[in-house]
Amino acid sequence: MAVPSYDSPHARSMRSAGVLLLTGLAASLVWRFFLAPALLGDVNSAAMPGHQRGLLALGLLASALITASGLASLAATLRPARVGQIITGASIAAFVGTAVLVVQIVLLLTGGNFLGLFDIFAVLTTGAWIATSMALVRAGILKWSGMLTALLSALAMASLLAGAFIIFIMLLATLPLTIGLLLRRSAAIAATAPAT
Repeated sequence: MAVPSYDSPHARSMRSAGVLLLTGLAASLVWRFFLAPALLGDVNSAAMPGHQRGLLALGLLASALITASGLASLAATLRPARVGQIITGASIAAFVGTAVLVVQIVLLLTGGNFLGLFDIFAVLTTGAWIATSMALVRAGILKWSGMLTALLSALAMASLLAGAFIIFIMLLATLPLTIGLLLRRSAAIAATAPAT
């Protein structure tokens, strides 16, 4: 089975996915640095009580949903080829991470102080970005922007595992991927066809 070559309609779809990723990043940053301080006062998550941490994480939740939707949109555009299948798996991981974040927020809003689910969310999300970026690089769709996103996502995951992780900054790892998708004019996919 021949691997499809994607012309301008597919390039527009990839740019639409880029717009969703950019919207997710912008939503997170606007919430964290402008809206949350206006609503919650001093936003120092280490010193905040559980319910306020839960409210702070609502902006992250909105961003995570938009970003996972961007990955799903990209996967739908590329699905007939192997790269699309890989990104489909990555988008599923991102949605599972978002569901984990919902549970974490509910725990915080109901008085709990357990924060371990944030780590699971972050690992699933950054893992999805690494898989997506490397799939796009291997398929020849994105080069430097895909590699840079994979590198930044790996650094974010490493900082998480080292215990020094700023969860809102994690989202900045998607910026190179977003730029690459927004600037994409056409995509000739050099991936293997799906196995039959």
